[in-house]
Amino acid sequence: MDATPLDSLMPSGGPSQSLPPLPSSTTYTPVITPGINTYSPPYPSQPKAGAPEPGVKMVLKNILTYISIFLGITIISMTQFQSLILRFVPHAYSSSGVLSMYGAGFLGILGVIIVYILQTLAQPLI
Repeated sequence: MDATPLDSLMPSGGPSQSLPPLPSSTTYTPVITPGINTYSPPYPSQPKAGAPEPGVKMVLKNILTYISIFLGITIISMTQFQSLILRFVPHAYSSSGVLSMYGAGFLGILGVIIVYILQTLAQPLI
């Protein structure tokens, strides 16, 4: 495969060509209207008495998220819970008695649901 030099692709005979001007129907004049400054700071300047600082609140939310994930994984990994739930799910176990991909996927989805429920219950605590 031969490479074509870029010089041969450029138009010959003079400087580079410029684009033609746009018609006046496509140009516009900027419109400046007076407005009201509606900026408000992201946090109130004086937090309420007894209310946690915004940074502390975020840290507490993250800690509760980690706790709910840990509890959700712990619940899903318990053998008694697995046997109780997967008893009603068809094709949850393979022919050799090992958890199948379908059963593992079902437990994964159930784990996400349990973590969501735990987080929803923990939200009012903050």
